[in-house]
Amino acid sequence: MDPNWRHIIPPGQNQVISEGQCMEDCTAYAFPPEGIRIFAVMMRTHLIGKEVKLRQIRQNEELPPIAHDSNIDVAYQDFRRLSTPVHAMPGDRLVAECIYDSSSRKAITLGGLTMKEESCIVLTLYYPRQNKLTTCHSLPSLPTVLHSLGIEQLATDSNPVLISSPPELAGMTLEARLLSYDWQNHFNDFQDATRSGSFKPLCWGARNHVVP
Repeated sequence: MDPNWRHIIPPGQNQVISEGQCMEDCTAYAFPPEGIRIFAVMMRTHLIGKEVKLRQIRQNEELPPIAHDSNIDVAYQDFRRLSTPVHAMPGDRLVAECIYDSSSRKAITLGGLTMKEESCIVLTLYYPRQNKLTTCHSLPSLPTVLHSLGIEQLATDSNPVLISSPPELAGMTLEARLLSYDWQNHFNDFQDATRSGSFKPLCWGARNHVVP
């Protein structure tokens, strides 16, 4: 998942699930016809991550996870060799699924690069080499994020960003909504919206350009 503010982890929850998608179009474009074989992975979260899984979906069928760590340790995040290389084919979807425990936090945690923020990243080592794709991830679309917070529309060209609808939220800043949202009573709605809502796939080539 792209380390971005749209990656939101509500506070006070024993389990929050986030997913980063490497879409079928990306692997179909980049992987050689015979596919690749993944032989090692590094799974990364920050301080409140507790579980990471690299899922594999082929033609809408979920295959066994490529890798799964049910007790992620922020102090030990290195490449781990798989007991058997896993075959990934063009057109497969790869999903980084991260589970967080935010029960000790009183405020939301956003995606980012610092340790006080959070991440959901899986790096892979594989063969044979391909040079079309370097980074493959996703982030929730802005409409998905807004819907998860009960926001219908933002005001255009406002700084700070203001909510324009629904009427009961009109004039409130987006930051204030994030800070004041009733996560305890609406967490399930938020989780459903972020897991089933639309997202933006991001596939980057070796020269830092979007592919395909």
